[in-house]
Amino acid sequence: MTEKPHYVELKNCICKGDWEGVKRFFVLHNYPLNTLIISDAGYTALHVALKVGQDKIAEELLEMMSEADLETKTIRHGGTDLSFVAKLGRTHLAKCIVQKNSRLLTIEDKRGYIPVSRACAVGHKEMTEYLYSVTPPQVLLSQNGIHGYHLIRSGIANKILGT
Repeated sequence: MTEKPHYVELKNCICKGDWEGVKRFFVLHNYPLNTLIISDAGYTALHVALKVGQDKIAEELLEMMSEADLETKTIRHGGTDLSFVAKLGRTHLAKCIVQKNSRLLTIEDKRGYIPVSRACAVGHKEMTEYLYSVTPPQVLLSQNGIHGYHLIRSGIANKILGT
């Protein structure tokens, strides 16, 4: 993975769970919270925290992020942070994100999936149930696209529906 040298410090702080170091880095360098720190992977500090299991760091970053920060789609994954969290199955973090910006529930990733259908496609039952409960029902209607189809097809294939 390609990292800019000064981002190595940030990545190390994240991996160690050093929230003060992470916060200090962003204050010192005055970078937006959604800056790509591993460019070829399309990872922001939040993505790194999620990938290495530092959910407390992720929660703190989410608390500091604006609604607009959360709406930024990643280059590589083509989805918002909610889509990324949905794919990983971290329901408690999805709740934090939705509470801050519920518009993310209807934003598609590059493959045309909204977060609920993405969670279902990868087999995360708890995440799918939560996202389904907060996704506006009209977005799943056939006249509004293929989202309902994705959800039903994945729900059957992954034995999430009707269990």
